[in-house]
Amino acid sequence: MNDPAPGAGLARYAILLHEPQDDLNIGAVARACRNHDLRDIRLLRPASNDPDRVAITAPRCEDFLRAHVRSFDRWTDAVEGIHRVYALTARGREERHRRHRLDDLIADLLRRPDLRVAFLFGREDSGLPNAALDACDGYVTLETGTWSSLNLAQAVLLVVARIFAHEGRAVPMPPPTRDFPPARAEQIDRMMGDAERALDAIRFFRGDQRENVLRTLRRIVQRAEPDEQELATLWGLFARVRKFATHGRDSPGPADPER
Repeated sequence: MNDPAPGAGLARYAILLHEPQDDLNIGAVARACRNHDLRDIRLLRPASNDPDRVAITAPRCEDFLRAHVRSFDRWTDAVEGIHRVYALTARGREERHRRHRLDDLIADLLRRPDLRVAFLFGREDSGLPNAALDACDGYVTLETGTWSSLNLAQAVLLVVARIFAHEGRAVPMPPPTRDFPPARAEQIDRMMGDAERALDAIRFFRGDQRENVLRTLRRIVQRAEPDEQELATLWGLFARVRKFATHGRDSPGPADPER
């Protein structure tokens, strides 16, 4: 199945993995990128990149993997056509470049649609070497709790999801299969009358609780903003309670109220 064309802004982003060691992570990264319409995945000196292993964590993505995942041996080739490279790192170090919050950086990049941007991720066991960090234009640290170590694919997913939130075109949410108009105020008033009679029939009220109970019940119903079908269900419940309390299980009793 062919993927739809990505949003115009997404085509300028690349995900660059520096010496990835685990083919399963490469597959998971590719799957995350496909989920979010990013189609430029670059691998710098991967340890293996065995298609069969990669496909384990990217099922039914074989065509996507062949078309959009590329391997490179040299840094200069891996960043060809890229204007800015930002490294993902939680490392504390004497920094030569500015450190960014991810959302702030993406917001800044929205004002520079002419730039092609790569996000650089280090190898699973040792992260990014100093030479790679020094070649970047800035650093990004993902916001976490005190334990900041993330799996490679998890880190990529967090980044591409935020890029997509800013620049993507999400598949529209399907409409509800059944759509009813909102319940009208007079319908709620009539339902409340039946509710009061039903609660009377089971001797629910004690002392001077009546007004407080009915006020609370009305507030619950109004806060829920029910549609006509939902109100009818609640209304029918009170009607059945009243029928059972007044006439017993087997007696037909009064008809259900008109809506």
